[in-house]
Amino acid sequence: MISSSKENNNPDFPIKTCNDTTKEIGVIELRYGEPKLYSEGECVIIQGNSREDFIKYNDLLSYMLLEVIE
Repeated sequence: MISSSKENNNPDFPIKTCNDTTKEIGVIELRYGEPKLYSEGECVIIQGNSREDFIKYNDLLSYMLLEVIE
């Protein structure tokens, strides 16, 4: 499911944040800040300052989930 962390007046994109994670429902949150990939509990955070940062760490997360790299 695609969602948003802020109100967007679009019922197709419900509001979800790291506070909404459970064992069954994961959240990947994008944040501005020092470029890095990390987790807080069941929530995965991709953080970056530019489009390139987000693409780089999205690719890294994909490779980790596919067990291409550890």
